Amino acid sequence: MKVTFKTLVSLLLMSGLSLVACKKDDKVIEPKEVFNDGNQVIIYQPVGDKIKFTIEPISDQTNSINGTFPDLDFYRILVDVDQDDVVTSNVDLLFSPSSSGPYCVATFTSSVSTSGCSSFQDVVGNSIFSTSEFSATDHPIYTVEIPKSMLSTNSKANFVVNVYGEGTGWEYYPSDADLFMDSFEITW
Repeated sequence: MKVTFKTLVSLLLMSGLSLVACKKDDKVIEPKEVFNDGNQVIIYQPVGDKIKFTIEPISDQTNSINGTFPDLDFYRILVDVDQDDVVTSNVDLLFSPSSSGPYCVATFTSSVSTSGCSSFQDVVGNSIFSTSEFSATDHPIYTVEIPKSMLSTNSKANFVVNVYGEGTGWEYYPSDADLFMDSFEITW
């Protein structure tokens, strides 16, 4: 097949227009810091129909992300789905990595207990031990992408983060107040 100059220009213009259209529709929203006290960094970023959370306990320099409890580094994101500042049974959710397979999603059955773990294909997470823009020293970096529809029924979410470090135990963010009495709020 012979390609003429006119055909080549037409193809280039069509692909250029297509690239511009994709770029305009695929607006990138920058990550936003929710918390950063120099020891712990919590970030969120809307990515399509999900929210990507990044949790970096930068003061933790032990690599125990693949350990076994209690010699283990991990985290939990607890979500006040109905945004009523208290634990609501069978509504509010807990998200956490699972050593036995896919990501763990559990429903609160009371203020102190949850259902067993369920897995959802749309909830994906990763744990690595590396450096980041926040620290040149290796530390755990946790990421998880959660569908917005699991976080709330509107364009905001209230949540708390618990981080467990080998040797340090639990740390609670924003505080260790009764669950959801003090929480982070994000919007998208």
